[in-house]
Amino acid sequence: MSSIRLHETKGVNPKLCFCPRCANDNGEIALPGADDRVWECTSCNVRHYGRKLSGGCPECHFSLTLSHRLGEHEKVPGSLCDDCKQREDDCNAEVRAGGVFWRCTSCGSEGAIKADSQLATLVREHFNAPPPAPVGCEFSDADCPVCGPNPVVS
Repeated sequence: MSSIRLHETKGVNPKLCFCPRCANDNGEIALPGADDRVWECTSCNVRHYGRKLSGGCPECHFSLTLSHRLGEHEKVPGSLCDDCKQREDDCNAEVRAGGVFWRCTSCGSEGAIKADSQLATLVREHFNAPPPAPVGCEFSDADCPVCGPNPVVS
């Protein structure tokens, strides 16, 4: 069982949470108590909420610097919302069926290429990754289906 260090004036200091993928409310409440700080990595700009980690950034292990203390009505990241969980489940099912994960290095969009597409077949052959093994590719703004010159509407 974990304990909460109480904030000197706000007690458990409740904060509403948002989905880290789409930024919509997810119905969760976080109780940071006195651990109401936001730390930022000096290398990869990842944000960490709460106590400063002794090992540095959880992603790249560089040092964390204090960005700010949480504001009165500032929301914090929580779990994926129901819509994003469903989308993730759908993508995972498509990849298990032979599809391919994709993400864009420019806009951060991500999804799954359908199993019956020629691109999915070529990517799987190139990486010698038969289904249900996961495999993925990256796009840039030159070819991204979201931010590229030929956006795909789904």
